[in-house]
Amino acid sequence: MAHDQSNEEIPTLVEMDEETSLTLLENCISKHDKHNNNCELEFRLGMLDVDTGRFTAGVKRETFDQMERDMSDILVGDRLWSEIVDYYYLNDDGNTMRTRVMFDSKQMKMNMCNIRKENLNSMIVCREDDTQDACRVTSSIEHPIDEPPTSCIVNYVRVQQRRRFYDIRDGKSIWMFELSKTWSASSREAVEFQQHNTEPNYEIECELIDEDNAYSNNKSTREIAESILMKIKILLGDEIDGRVVVHNPTQTRRRRNQNSRNRRQA
Repeated sequence: MAHDQSNEEIPTLVEMDEETSLTLLENCISKHDKHNNNCELEFRLGMLDVDTGRFTAGVKRETFDQMERDMSDILVGDRLWSEIVDYYYLNDDGNTMRTRVMFDSKQMKMNMCNIRKENLNSMIVCREDDTQDACRVTSSIEHPIDEPPTSCIVNYVRVQQRRRFYDIRDGKSIWMFELSKTWSASSREAVEFQQHNTEPNYEIECELIDEDNAYSNNKSTREIAESILMKIKILLGDEIDGRVVVHNPTQTRRRRNQNSRNRRQA
């Protein structure tokens, strides 16, 4: 999971029923190639500015702390927090590149990887009673960069302290929940100052990691969409009814769906 620095089309707020929302989720999921380890299907909590259509990842500290306690009780999680540093810069073609630096405590060495992230599809689900509480679903692919530029001008730096929790079924990791404390600035010096003097941004993400395709081989795209929407509803609260923001909305009229929610394992 990574911060997205790409330029995105501002979405249009459209109200629609749950069935249409699931169809849009299916379209987003269909972009995800389960046979490509560089593909990601994830959703993150945040806030939506309905005036500009801009989504900002992050939750209140109280929500973050409660989520950490809940996940520690029911999921398999990392014992310690790990820290990574992401450097963003432009290549010669004007595309945003990312270099990630992370310390491997098991092997006692620094690891580094370089990628260009491409968003394939995205949509936002928000609460009916408060559209500021939202969740963005994204299908993307991280293109590895084998030969990064020898020199560049860094325009954005992000420090992330993270802890991961895993939903393991029949010995396979299916869903990964990532809790992160992040600081960001235009340079390493500036972000280090923030890290020591300001409160972090608290972020919560969930990614379908689907070890050995154990989940997707036994679930249809519709079932995966239902699972994601159910998780979003639980994380945002049961009041939402499928109101969404999409990049290229299909014309539709809102129809309230009052069907009872299915709480089976998804």
